[in-house]
Amino acid sequence: MKGDFSRLTYRQPNHYRRVLMQQGRVEIDADGNEQIAIDEHISSTTTTDVIGQAGYPDGSLPDGTPLGGFALGIASGGADLTISQGRMYVDGLLVENDTAGATLLNQPDLPGATIANLGATTNGVYAVYLDAWERLITALDDPLIRETALGGPDTSVRTKLVWQVKLFGVGAAPGQGAPGPTCASVGDPWVAAAASTGTLAASSAAPGSDLPCILPPETGYQSLQNQLYRVEIHAGGNDGVATFKWSRENGSVACLITAPPSTAGSPAPLQVSGPTFHVSGVNSDPSLGLTQGDWVELTDDSADLGIGAGTLYPVKSISPDGQQVTLDTNTTPSVTLARHPKLRRWDQSGTGLTGGVSTVTTAAPVLLENGVQVQFSPGTYHAGDYWLIPARTATSVQQGFVQWPVDNSGQPIQAPPLGITHHYAKLGLVTFAAPGTFGGVGTATTPTDCRLPFPPLTALPGQSDCPCTIVVEPGPGWEQPILNYFQGASSAADMASTTRRDAEICFPVGIFPLSAPLVIANAGNIQINGAGWGTRIVGSGENSPEAALRFQGCTSVTVRDLCATTSRVDSASTNKVRSHINGTLTFTDCQEVVVDGVLLRCGSTPWTLGASCITVGSTVTAANTTSGAGSVRITHSTLFVGEMQVGIQLVHQRRILVDDNEIGHDPQAPSTTLAARLADPGYLAAARSVLLSAMGSPSAARLAGGTPTLAAPTPPAALPPLDVAASSDSPRTEVIRVSPPRAPGTPPTPSTTASPGPSGAAAHLPTISPAVLNVGNQKITIDANSALANTWQAWLDINSPKEFGTVTDAVNYLKKATNTLLTDAAARTGMSEFGKAMQELNSHVPLAARGIVVGGQGLGDLHILDNSISGVLMGISVGVSHRASTNEQAAKQRDPDLMQTIRIAGNVVACAVNDVGAANKGPARFGIFVGNANSLEIEGNRITQTAEKVAAPASDAIRVVGYLGPKTIVRGNHVSNFAMGICIVPLDLSRQGHVLPVQKGQNYLQPISSGHQWLVIDNVIENASSTTPRASARGQQTWPPFASQLTLTPYLEAPSCLQVNNIHVP
Repeated sequence: MKGDFSRLTYRQPNHYRRVLMQQGRVEIDADGNEQIAIDEHISSTTTTDVIGQAGYPDGSLPDGTPLGGFALGIASGGADLTISQGRMYVDGLLVENDTAGATLLNQPDLPGATIANLGATTNGVYAVYLDAWERLITALDDPLIRETALGGPDTSVRTKLVWQVKLFGVGAAPGQGAPGPTCASVGDPWVAAAASTGTLAASSAAPGSDLPCILPPETGYQSLQNQLYRVEIHAGGNDGVATFKWSRENGSVACLITAPPSTAGSPAPLQVSGPTFHVSGVNSDPSLGLTQGDWVELTDDSADLGIGAGTLYPVKSISPDGQQVTLDTNTTPSVTLARHPKLRRWDQSGTGLTGGVSTVTTAAPVLLENGVQVQFSPGTYHAGDYWLIPARTATSVQQGFVQWPVDNSGQPIQAPPLGITHHYAKLGLVTFAAPGTFGGVGTATTPTDCRLPFPPLTALPGQSDCPCTIVVEPGPGWEQPILNYFQGASSAADMASTTRRDAEICFPVGIFPLSAPLVIANAGNIQINGAGWGTRIVGSGENSPEAALRFQGCTSVTVRDLCATTSRVDSASTNKVRSHINGTLTFTDCQEVVVDGVLLRCGSTPWTLGASCITVGSTVTAANTTSGAGSVRITHSTLFVGEMQVGIQLVHQRRILVDDNEIGHDPQAPSTTLAARLADPGYLAAARSVLLSAMGSPSAARLAGGTPTLAAPTPPAALPPLDVAASSDSPRTEVIRVSPPRAPGTPPTPSTTASPGPSGAAAHLPTISPAVLNVGNQKITIDANSALANTWQAWLDINSPKEFGTVTDAVNYLKKATNTLLTDAAARTGMSEFGKAMQELNSHVPLAARGIVVGGQGLGDLHILDNSISGVLMGISVGVSHRASTNEQAAKQRDPDLMQTIRIAGNVVACAVNDVGAANKGPARFGIFVGNANSLEIEGNRITQTAEKVAAPASDAIRVVGYLGPKTIVRGNHVSNFAMGICIVPLDLSRQGHVLPVQKGQNYLQPISSGHQWLVIDNVIENASSTTPRASARGQQTWPPFASQLTLTPYLEAPSCLQVNNIHVP
């Protein structure tokens, strides 16, 4: 860089980061230039670390133009190579080609390029490479650098990164069928060829001059001026061949050759010839200008960008105005004005010069002037290599010296050249055939592309090492990029298309609010990846949706590693738009569903069943009626279930795996007041039942509209078809009994009908018996303990009308009266037994309704393994059923629905009972329920039940009911605190609606037996309360149609199964 600098002080080994100015100090150019050099080093190093040694950006502008440049092509006819526009990064430097139509022979920074001077001299394979380097630009090269407002003085200079595409031969063209060279195999031979091995050391020579303008001989550097010496190689070669020139002003003394003055109207010439040239920019100071005898280098852009050196001539004369310079030569050198020709002064003089330059010699130090000497080393030198030598004059405190690094002994160090620093990048491979035809290597018709692309940081692969189609940003509106991507993919044509859109959608850590479910319909293979439970999809408040993410008709969907929360609950009774339960994650008619490692929360209500954490369902078609459709895998997830809602609901699936999940009531679910709960019609009905039967075990004390009658059991042959799933889930009907009226004020009359004895947590409670109430002139029988029955009668005697036209009117009045007593504290004044019932309701403990529910019309394989389920009324419910067809309704009998392979093993199920579960109209309660299975295993499960401040009605830990196939094994389970441990009621497939007869005894050690394998073995039943057969009472409570057919045994009801080694622990 031939600028007028005091010195260049940046040295990378110093690791300086900043240059800080101080007040009252001299500001010099070297300080600012060092800061620029520090910044440049940081920038280029960082860019190289990120991108690599060389690469181009992979991407396009909005109009489709590639961002990456320097792609090679073969021009028409093969006589040239095209170079595409765009950019590359080389050694951390941005290299840009803005020239449209650039070619190998027509480059903006290599004027006058020819095949020969680019290196193609023989036939063969050539590597095409990029050579980028920094060039100094002064006001002589760009006049706009001058500030004309100040009179046009020369100020700062600029540097420009120039680029040149060159050729390097790497061998002969491969023969036919022979392998050719590759980008990797050719290496980078031009780097070694361009390297300089010669070095230089500078020092102060011994004093020896006593001229008047020279400092005394005791000093080293003897000039009165501080100088920045530049030693530059003029012609390359080894020592003894290479030549050099030097300047005491860093080669910065130069003048621009201009056109001679012309008459008005005459066009300016494009070229001018010497030996006399008109010039501008000559300094009037002799030390910074030109004088006779000076050596000047005639150079221009072509020389500077080409061979790196011009031709030196001595100055013969200078016009008095300094605007004409005559060179001492017998030739007539010619220059092109558009190439910024200039005369640059060099300061070597005297004898021993050849063409104005000296030969590089290593025999002895070379004295430049004023005590400055240099020592070359053996080696190779290239044109343009240079060294800078700051020389400082003597002061009152020190003698003159040369700034140069020295070793420990004080000897100057041999240093490599400071520049020119070249940066190289391999672009491609081509073949060349003289006199000038390019082609591809081998059978290729285009150049081999050796450039390396790099993606933007935003497109880099994530932690999964798999690039995401969409990366969602937290905050409002996060859904829009996903909706835009799948826009229009919801038509029937799209659903049938084989080109559905696949996508991997990545969620970082953050909050993603929503007010409506994100729906992805009729897509291909979808993967939703979160960043763990710190990825939170949140729907809350009045606008919270019931489902956060809903997938419909997709080929496959995977959701993993995120948290999603919803708080809304709709039921089919309140929302007629849909008749099923929506999940926080909802999948409908998707062929493959995978949910892994998620945390989900769904909404809560005190009674309404309408939401789940996960819902997966498929439409029943003729092709999948018996087998189900779709595959589901739900693993390693935590599900917080809202009050009276469902953890997982799976409907009509072909294959199901539910493994290693934690499912329980949400501890963060909002609490409710009794008044708010009573506003729910379903809870109000349950509360009525609690008030009627107080703290006793519920029986048939139920109120319903219609004419109150006590219906006799219907014979089995006339039974309607059994819907197993509905039987396990549906609330039972309220029933009242009608008795003959009694006189007002007469105490209620106990019934002679026996009531089931106390069991479990209810054993300490008052005995509940049927009691006759006089409601005006009508008699109604309820089940209640005597104290509550007396309280009812006392309240009715005071408040009831004396006359009712029908029993129905009396029943309706009693229902309204119950509602009043529940909602109006004043109505209960003085009635302590009503207050006790209200205490039960006030001690409400919220629970989830069910942990896992599997249903539909058909089911293939089901595996529910190693899950933990707690805080639920019912743990696991599995059953299939269908709506009766017209023919089935006419015949009052349905065709059976069968599940295939069912395995429920290793689960820990902790059921509980609250006031809702204890109500007569409460939901069904079992630890595990299964209906209609071809091959069934229930093994190794731990099932418990606790009563939350209420009496627990009789229920079963494990119940299997329906049509069973060849295999039903209930093995190794441990159940606690249920009235009945295990109940298995197989139905006769040949006589639908009939229980199979008791199985004949078998020898357990017999190697093989005929028939089916129905086995109950190695189970532990702890603290069961059923101690005597309860066929009549229990049958009427749970399976009234089959009561007369059951033969019950204590703790375990499985008369059709082989029972081995089952133990009851009191």
